[in-house]
Amino acid sequence: MIHTTPTWNEPVELKLQCGLTRSFKEAYDALYFLEEEWPVRHGAAYQRAKRWCGMALETDRASDIARKAFVEAARKAGLLDKGSTPDSANDPE
Repeated sequence: MIHTTPTWNEPVELKLQCGLTRSFKEAYDALYFLEEEWPVRHGAAYQRAKRWCGMALETDRASDIARKAFVEAARKAGLLDKGSTPDSANDPE
């Protein structure tokens, strides 16, 4: 049996510090990036994104909230690609 993580309806586009753009379509990839490549590994938004992306690996119901938390953490870190990912007006708890 293959375990798959639900993909997000819209990818999250991040502008990396090197100038490249990277697209995230699921919580698994987002969590890996948060844990291994994220430039600022502290703060409430970062911790919340890690927590929700981890929960999204356990239950499909957390996927949308994980995406919103990831977008907010990216915004706080200055990685959100301008013009993409217009949501996350609500800060997930």
